[in-house]
Amino acid sequence: MGYERSQPSNRIIFAIAVASVAVLLALHPLLTSFFNSSIAGEEAVKVRALPPQAYANLKRAQLRQLEQGTMPIGQAMGVVAQGPRRGLPHVEPRPGNDPAPAAGWAFARGYHAPPASLDAGPTADAGTSGGAAP
Repeated sequence: MGYERSQPSNRIIFAIAVASVAVLLALHPLLTSFFNSSIAGEEAVKVRALPPQAYANLKRAQLRQLEQGTMPIGQAMGVVAQGPRRGLPHVEPRPGNDPAPAAGWAFARGYHAPPASLDAGPTADAGTSGGAAP
C-alpha cells in the first residue's frame, strides 16, 4: 500500500482559498443586482400593470359592496368594538371538537397538550365493526 510522503503544498492551498473568496466576493454584487432587476421586472409586470383608473374602479366597487351589505361596514365595526362578541351570533366564538386550531400551539413555548378526552380522533374500537378494510 502506497502513502504520500511529500509535504502539503500550502501555497497552492492558500492560493485556491484566496481565489475562492475573491470569486465569492465578486459574485455577490453581481447576483444581488440580477435579483433586484428581476424583482423590479416582475413587480412592473404584476403590480404596476393595472392602470390607476382600473384600480380606483375596483376599490370603489369593493367599498360599495362593504357598504351595501346587510349592515354597513362602519356600523358593523362599531358594534364589534362596543363590547364582547357574545351577543353577535355571526362572530361569536363557538366551542368545537376540531383540533386543527390548536395545531400551531404545539410549537409554542410552554404548551401542554389537551387531555385525551378532548381528542376527536378515532376510538379504540375503530376498525373492529366487521366492515371491509379501506
